[in-house]
Amino acid sequence: MGLKQWKRTKRSKASSWVVSSTTAIYVSATYHLIKLRVVTVSVASAGAGGQIELHQGAVDGPLLGKTAVGVNGDWLGFYEKSIELQPTDTRADLFLVFKNAEHRSGLMNIDWIEFK
Repeated sequence: MGLKQWKRTKRSKASSWVVSSTTAIYVSATYHLIKLRVVTVSVASAGAGGQIELHQGAVDGPLLGKTAVGVNGDWLGFYEKSIELQPTDTRADLFLVFKNAEHRSGLMNIDWIEFK
């Protein structure tokens, strides 16, 4: 997938790291998901917008939650979107997947991710 390290995380744990590509962000922290209730993303879109999905264990793993991202017309006009998660009782890596049925690129910019 050609992932590269992504350094702009908000309140990330010292043991976690985040990499990104044009279609997904991989969070390697093996989070104990039973304690994780909400993921908040700072996002902007002057392009196509789309949807952010949060998957457990793999890009196509079980879907934990999702949110729609609308076009605000400004690549740097960040606003917050929260993803409420389905309860689970496991530890797993997390994948944020960016989707748009009509466009494969130019969807959105991500400034930071917060796990609560």
